[in-house]
Amino acid sequence: MKSILLAMLFLSACMQVLAVDEQPSVANPVKIQISNGVQDESLKYLMRFENIFMNQIDFEGEALRGKQYQLFAKEFVAGKLIRTETLFDGTEAEFFRIQDEKLSFRMLCKTQGGKLRTQMATPKFSSKRLEFALQPSEMDYVLKDFFGSKSTMTVSADKPFYLYTIIPPTMHADGNGSYCEVAQSDVPAEDLGRKFGLPQYFLIEMRFVPKRIDWQ
Repeated sequence: MKSILLAMLFLSACMQVLAVDEQPSVANPVKIQISNGVQDESLKYLMRFENIFMNQIDFEGEALRGKQYQLFAKEFVAGKLIRTETLFDGTEAEFFRIQDEKLSFRMLCKTQGGKLRTQMATPKFSSKRLEFALQPSEMDYVLKDFFGSKSTMTVSADKPFYLYTIIPPTMHADGNGSYCEVAQSDVPAEDLGRKFGLPQYFLIEMRFVPKRIDWQ
């Protein structure tokens, strides 16, 4: 009898720990999954040689139905936001409205000649290309998501969120640099520059917005 009671107490304690560790659910959840946008190995080598990054982003959630979406590129220098550009604005036309509970597109990023170029693309349309001057131009910038070791991430369709950061490495006293240390930290995205001493970096922000009334 005593062993049964101890087993029940242990099980109860474990359930309490799991309850504490469990992340709270979000309102109007949308699941995001990011994968490499290129499967051909030869093409991967070529893109790496040309400093081109491309990822496939898949969204799923009932909250997507009927929404439009927007993408913004934010530039930070010396830890301060100095420029915000609209990469894509899906509120411009009814054509861009999400028809069901799924959405997919690809993000492309290229660094060359001291410049960053980025674009969003789908099989049916592409966004405009944004261009930024890199400071300092000799550093290697890469496209990184905020997933860390997770394969998926859940966000609320009611709030803006960051999909990516485009960063140089944080440099250490021994001369070594790290990208993952920045992107996989718990530091708020807007504070990455101040925390890790980044001279410049970029954030790709996404927002889901309700259907325009004049389209009903």
